[in-house]
Amino acid sequence: MSDQPTAPALDQKKLTAIILAGVAAVLMVLPTFSHRWLHNQQVDAGFGLLSFGACAGGECESMSNAKVVDLAREEAMQESDKPSALFVPMGWATLIATYLTVAALLACAGLVLARGSIPRLPLSPPTAALLLAFTTLVTACIFVASNPAKRLVSINWPFAVFGLGNVLTIVSSQMLNKYKPRDPFWDAIDPAIGGPPDLS
Repeated sequence: MSDQPTAPALDQKKLTAIILAGVAAVLMVLPTFSHRWLHNQQVDAGFGLLSFGACAGGECESMSNAKVVDLAREEAMQESDKPSALFVPMGWATLIATYLTVAALLACAGLVLARGSIPRLPLSPPTAALLLAFTTLVTACIFVASNPAKRLVSINWPFAVFGLGNVLTIVSSQMLNKYKPRDPFWDAIDPAIGGPPDLS
């Protein structure tokens, strides 16, 4: 007989949580490569998180969102026509927060797959993934709402896919959070009493 440790068995709920986390990670990451978060179908042009892209006659060109905002400010006739200063930083914030969310979520899934549980930490990976998912949702909504071409572009499929990925991230992180080891103090609280047990 071999004395080597074996991976813990996966029950159906645990496997479902891991698969959902993987699907959520893919749905979160894929839209970050798209230039069509905000899209003008008439001229096949749109904004991604960091840059603007346009295609015509089989050729495509792109420029950074920061440059687009600078050009829009130069062409603005009135102060009210100037683009929001939030657009560019919210694009960066959404991108960074998205990859941090995915890293935390995959760490959760990897720990549950390899160890069967998540170690007790001051800030557990499921909690980090949950907080980051809400952060990305907020920054993405501000990014979309503050775009400098509101009359010319509309929300397109990458934003919808990103939103679905966020929902699955929230669901799967809560499912994975159940596989933390029990706290000998707080998990022993008697709900009828409403306080920690008397250990004296």
